[in-house]
Amino acid sequence: MALRILEIFIPFIGLGINIIFQAASFKAIKRLGLLKSVFLGFSAGLIFITAPEFYFYNIPRGGIGDFIGLLCVNLLTYAALGYTYFHYINLG
Repeated sequence: MALRILEIFIPFIGLGINIIFQAASFKAIKRLGLLKSVFLGFSAGLIFITAPEFYFYNIPRGGIGDFIGLLCVNLLTYAALGYTYFHYINLG
């Protein structure tokens, strides 16, 4: 039960990793630029999103359909959150 609740928060944790990684890479690597740091942060969050999904897939519960469905929903949710963050930092 606790693992199913954790699956709800995976996209939001991925967004947090996206924000932290983007801000850290923008500050640490000056020649990187804003847009490349945004892509780097989004990629880091995307890697975090997919890794727990494959871990949760190894826990016996549903079939491959459940795995693909949860992966698609979490990836779409993360993409929407990342898109919102991208436009938020470009307001300035």
